[in-house]
Amino acid sequence: MVSLIVLLASVAQAAPLACRPVEGVGCYLPLAQSGGDETPILVYLRGWFDRWEERVPPELRAASAQDAVRFYGLAEAARSVGAGLLVTGSADVGVSDETLEAQEKVRFGRLYLAAHSVSYEGLSRTLGRLRRPDRIVMLDNFYFQKELSLKIQQQVAAGAVCAGYVTPHNRQRYETRFKPFVYCPIQALNGRQHNRGVNRCLGPLLNTLHCNSGGME
Repeated sequence: MVSLIVLLASVAQAAPLACRPVEGVGCYLPLAQSGGDETPILVYLRGWFDRWEERVPPELRAASAQDAVRFYGLAEAARSVGAGLLVTGSADVGVSDETLEAQEKVRFGRLYLAAHSVSYEGLSRTLGRLRRPDRIVMLDNFYFQKELSLKIQQQVAAGAVCAGYVTPHNRQRYETRFKPFVYCPIQALNGRQHNRGVNRCLGPLLNTLHCNSGGME
């Protein structure tokens, strides 16, 4: 009987998590145990990866987001901070407080906001529509102009913690468009880590200012 219970538990852990569709946005995983009337939430703004390009039509965004959950191990990252998980299914999609509050009967408390690659577009559309995040994680998404950097610095000045990583192809943009304007420790990774860095670094960056030993900016 004990061995059967262990087997069933291992099968349940191995089974892919069903991410609940959020119309026009992506999908939501209620992973967290609510504390009182508030629940921590990780909002992951999905960039380009695998077979999904930057822009995805609304009817395919839930599938795109679900693939990102599997591809990057996003559920494990969310669990590392005891948070539920909302994933966008297109790089240009932003998230609002109304989108979050529609997912649960409880209110969301601590907010983690992570943006990868070209989802800087979604980040730009999210800031100002979503209350101040407690932490902003920049996942090699430095394609934008300094105007977005200034918006991010406003969040940092208001109390948000910022951290992230950069790879060589984004280095010059990071140096000129982001670093001079935002207080945000950024780790330098090698050129193969644009996508792989999400798996490697997101969980640690939700908890600390770096993903492991390595060069910090």
